[in-house]
Amino acid sequence: MDELFDRIRPHSLWGWAASLFSLLIYILITIMGFHRVGLLIMMAGMLVITRFLYRMSRIQMIYASSLYVFAVFSSRGIIASIFSLAQHKSIGQVLTERYYYLILFLAVILSIVINWTLRFKLAPDDLSKHLVNNPSQLLIVAIFLLTQIFYLLLINNGRFLTMPGSWFSVLYLASCLISKAGFVFIIYHTLKVSILLQYEHQTLLLQEQLNRQINHYRAYQDFTKSFRVFRHDFIQMMSGVKSLLQGGEQEKAVRLMDEIYDTMRNNVRIHNMYANHMLLDAILQDTANICKNKEIEFTATLHLPDQLPLGDLETIRIFTNLLANSVEACTNMEPSAQRFLRINGASINGWMYVEIVNSFNGLLKQVKGKLATTKSNKDFHGVGLSIVEEIVQSIGGFILIDPNVDKKMFIVKLHIPLDIVPNYPCKQKH
Repeated sequence: MDELFDRIRPHSLWGWAASLFSLLIYILITIMGFHRVGLLIMMAGMLVITRFLYRMSRIQMIYASSLYVFAVFSSRGIIASIFSLAQHKSIGQVLTERYYYLILFLAVILSIVINWTLRFKLAPDDLSKHLVNNPSQLLIVAIFLLTQIFYLLLINNGRFLTMPGSWFSVLYLASCLISKAGFVFIIYHTLKVSILLQYEHQTLLLQEQLNRQINHYRAYQDFTKSFRVFRHDFIQMMSGVKSLLQGGEQEKAVRLMDEIYDTMRNNVRIHNMYANHMLLDAILQDTANICKNKEIEFTATLHLPDQLPLGDLETIRIFTNLLANSVEACTNMEPSAQRFLRINGASINGWMYVEIVNSFNGLLKQVKGKLATTKSNKDFHGVGLSIVEEIVQSIGGFILIDPNVDKKMFIVKLHIPLDIVPNYPCKQKH
């Protein structure tokens, strides 16, 4: 679980304390004989543990706790049914005799084996992150797990009834096996959907960036065309200036030079350069145009190395996500408010440093200390900062996020090493 969620309390002692707490709950359930409600008590205990140890949303806590309970409970049902059929005894008799702790031990082993098999064969950690960070798909899995837990709990109550034959043991075994198979299917399906949604989101970003580059190239083409026209006229005008100076008509030459200046100022389009990197400049040019249309004050100056420590795709994903969030934050402000977006960047002591500062309305939504989207479509929104953190971390950098509610300024600082060192931790400033 540590590979999928951020630990609030990273020290290993807290993990042992959580395990001890879980064991005490189970001992309490066994001593008090809470057969029917014991499963619900265990799930409540797991909710407390996940809330205490990890930074999770409500859906993630329900998923993690219900997954633990479902895995152990369904595995126990499989082992108990097999013992029942082998001993020609009922489920109730098997679970109340000396086999109980052996069944429980084997159930835990079976759960661990199934979990590791799924983890390495079907849902490795790098892919599972797509699922646990997709609320809509994770909700489907959580609902399925809760439904199966209550179904198996209902079936399990049949062990207290006196029934001839082994049909109940077969029914119990089949129910647990079908529940396990259903879980594998639902995980496979929701994982695929989550990955496809992520790819679709990335494709949309790339399409947006392609449009930005096209607009940038068109603007540059207009600048080049206007400059060519001016250059043609400039040659002829300078010949006239030269003739006037040779003829001693300095005043006419000065007036003609003033006309040349006015022509250049009026006819040659100004092409602002925001970055010394073509791809970044294209992104910033488009952002500047958007800010102009939305009446947002825009300034940007990036002096970066000729060879960035990022590929073109990573550069696009980082800056389009951050700038789109900044523009959106400014747009959500009142029209009369001071809207601004400022970007600065440079290379300092072997690190590429970029700072993005934008105004916002002062309202923040946080889930377990992490910023969350306020947009309705959470399948395609709310993942921007997560994508940036993942990329920056993978190349050995870190990101500082500092929302200043009092000044209504949102500050993001990127620190990326020019010599890439993998797996450097991400940080968030509170």
